[in-house]
Amino acid sequence: MMKWLVPLVIIGWLMALPSSSWSQAQNDYELWTGAIVSGKVKKKLKLTGKYQVRFKNNASQLRSQYLQGAIRYKFAKYYLLGANYRLSDFEETLVVHRFDINNYFRLPIQKNFFEFRFKYQLSFPQAGPNFQRYRFRLRYVHKINKKLRIYGKIQYFYTVSNSYSAWNRQRYVAGGRIRIFKKNYLDLFLQYDRQMNIESPVQRFVTGVNYMLSF
Repeated sequence: MMKWLVPLVIIGWLMALPSSSWSQAQNDYELWTGAIVSGKVKKKLKLTGKYQVRFKNNASQLRSQYLQGAIRYKFAKYYLLGANYRLSDFEETLVVHRFDINNYFRLPIQKNFFEFRFKYQLSFPQAGPNFQRYRFRLRYVHKINKKLRIYGKIQYFYTVSNSYSAWNRQRYVAGGRIRIFKKNYLDLFLQYDRQMNIESPVQRFVTGVNYMLSF
């Protein structure tokens, strides 16, 4: 029982953080679902492809869909560097090209795993100004057994666009990855996403289901 206590307390705390600010925002429930394929082409080099669809308005209307390719290289036990390209289609009207640089700092401790990620994001909407984001994420993973891992994530976004610059989003996630057959996995998560530093911020409650193939 004790081995469950620490991870459950940490994940519960992550999800409880934003609860005090729920009353003054516009609420929406969303469903995110997709597929992820990843594999090592060399011992330290990993490639990933991802497709995801996101539904808004209580999961009744398409919000966006995207294709993403990523490459990641393990320079040391505690540090990895990666790059992504994402092509997004928002409501079938706005196309956005996005490029990311990811820095991962990792600390494994027995069955526990801590990771800090710093992401630099550069986005090019088909209509509207380009913008940059600096994203800071802390992730915790606990391995229950060979088939199940649970995790929690906290993330904050700092956005820069023309004369605008501010911390404008926060995100909290709790979930689990289940191995269903050999190298096939199911990723299930709950997410709370809220805008910051604006009047009447939008906050989203998200259920996520992703199929994952790792080789």
